[in-house]
Amino acid sequence: MSLVPSVESKTLGVAEAALTLTALNADSVVLQVTGTFTGTITFEASVDGTNYVALAMKASSQTTATTLVSTTTTVGVFSLNIQGLPNFRARMSAYTDGSAVVTASLARSNK
Repeated sequence: MSLVPSVESKTLGVAEAALTLTALNADSVVLQVTGTFTGTITFEASVDGTNYVALAMKASSQTTATTLVSTTTTVGVFSLNIQGLPNFRARMSAYTDGSAVVTASLARSNK
C-alpha cells in the first residue's frame, strides 16, 4: 500500500508495462510523463485491484476543467481527484519505441 503523501516512479519501455498504485488514503494523484517514446499510455482505475477500466484525467496543458483525457502519447502533467478509488495505474497500452518515465504523486488534503 502506498503511503500518502508519496511519490513513485517507473520507466515504461515495453508494451503492458505499468506504474500501479494502491491509493486507499489518497484524495488526488498527479502524474508527470517524461522521456522520449512512441506509444500510448492509458490511465486506468480499479475498485477490486484486478479489473481496470479507463479513467479520464485533466491534462495541465488544458485550459478548462471539462477537457479530460484517458490516454497520452506525449509528455505532460495530468491530475485527478481519486478520493475513494483504491487502485490506479498508468499502463503502456501500445508501444513502438523508446521509454517513458511516469512519476506519480499521491496526496491527501487536510480537511
